[in-house]
Amino acid sequence: MKLLDLTTIKTKIDEFKHWISDMTILTLSWLRRFAKHSVILLLIMICVIGLLRKSIVAKYHSFSEDIRTEERARIQSELDNCAKNTLSETIMNLQPKLDKEMADRIAKAIEMEATTNKLDTALIAAIIMVESEFNPFAESPMGAYGLMQIRFSVWKETPELSESGADARGALFWIDRNIKSGCKILRKYYDLSNCNMARALYRYNTGSSVLPNGDQYGSSYVNKVMQNAYIIKVMLTGDNECGTGGSLMDELKEEKRYSVVTKPKTTASVETTDNTETIQ
Repeated sequence: MKLLDLTTIKTKIDEFKHWISDMTILTLSWLRRFAKHSVILLLIMICVIGLLRKSIVAKYHSFSEDIRTEERARIQSELDNCAKNTLSETIMNLQPKLDKEMADRIAKAIEMEATTNKLDTALIAAIIMVESEFNPFAESPMGAYGLMQIRFSVWKETPELSESGADARGALFWIDRNIKSGCKILRKYYDLSNCNMARALYRYNTGSSVLPNGDQYGSSYVNKVMQNAYIIKVMLTGDNECGTGGSLMDELKEEKRYSVVTKPKTTASVETTDNTETIQ
């Protein structure tokens, strides 16, 4: 009886070993199949991701190109369709919300102060377009006021404001006083920049007392002002081949192209000779 029991036990052990062997083989077979399918799935996923990436990149480039095309078409349309206008009419075309009386007052102040400070009329109008879109009551979160976005807290004790009659914060909402102050500020920057308007515009925007090395300036602001100055000059003259007057376009070409070095601050900026005052 004991011998029978040992034989039975041995048989059971052998059966268990065979079962383990069979399960091992089956498991390895399934693992091989799974690995094979996993590789296939991985390859499929890589292909799908690649196709999606190409599609997204293509759509992004297409979207960017559409924006650039629309912008070029808008600018070209303005250049092609414009006839010779007065500065007041040009301002009203750029900002249809203004009535004629307000546009006339802005145009008169621009022409007077540009002439007084020996600055280009189209350039001053372009700065106002970029800074406030010809809104005399524009006010930035940083406390910059009026058409040319000037911070009273920074400039209240400077001749640029005191000699312009802007002896109170509210005075910067006055069209003539704001433009007079802004033109004096720009002229100061122009002189400090050795009569280089591109550098003067960079300082007007950033308030930086230290310019970047080489020919690199804040392209976003400088080029936007130059572009608007060109459009305004064309609208004033009705000549698509005209420049922006004076040496502005020559300076732009001489400076080659601008690339962003530091993120420009918003609105007008000015420094004093000791580099302590900044308007944003």
